Amino acid sequence: MNDAGKVLLKPKGRYDSLTTYEILDCVTYNGNAYVAKKTTVGNLPTEDGEYWCILIENVEITPTFTIAQNLEELKSGEQYQITFGKIAKAVKDYILHKVVKATNTQLGHVKVTNSAAVTDSTGLALAATEKNASIEGTLANLISQQNSNLSFNNFPGGTILEYYQKNPKIRGCFCIRPNIPTDLPAIFSETEGYLQFFRDTIGQRVLVAYWNYGSYNIIMRGFYANRWLHDWKMISTNNITN
Repeated sequence: MNDAGKVLLKPKGRYDSLTTYEILDCVTYNGNAYVAKKTTVGNLPTEDGEYWCILIENVEITPTFTIAQNLEELKSGEQYQITFGKIAKAVKDYILHKVVKATNTQLGHVKVTNSAAVTDSTGLALAATEKNASIEGTLANLISQQNSNLSFNNFPGGTILEYYQKNPKIRGCFCIRPNIPTDLPAIFSETEGYLQFFRDTIGQRVLVAYWNYGSYNIIMRGFYANRWLHDWKMISTNNITN
């Protein structure tokens, strides 16, 4: 019995000018599928050529899809249009992240989340007054907190303990009516003055001093771990004159 030779088509993928193709090898080229008539290398597939004949037209179809609105995980079994849309969204966001400088409102090369914005459009550090200073964990937020702790602000009202819990690094503040601390002695409840904090290195043991305007009386009281240790003590009741 004679050998019939090669009788089946053999897929070879996209055409490569450096590859040697034999009879019945199939390739794709410019959107069409071709089959080799005989051994060839470096001869481009054409419809009526010596080495190739067209097998199928328009076999390479560009998939159509819409870019996803949000970043989402890929799911098994979903339509390819949805999968490609998700991939396109991820690639787009990644490229923007790499080429756009960060601002206080826009993602950029030094931030991955909104809480990481620390530079403006020129690449310089954002001022602590920028609106992202309110976002916990940012450099601007830490600078803003430090500036507030070192400032001599007005007492906002409420108790001294509550104020210190919210501002553990505060050094002092002015007490102006009607925002006088409610945990002062009754005789000081309507007296404006200045509140001063003296604390240990870890801020647990704190001595509070209050100077009232007019008579310049000074009272002091200590607390530990946000609990008062004793009653108010009068330190000075004398006016000092020059």
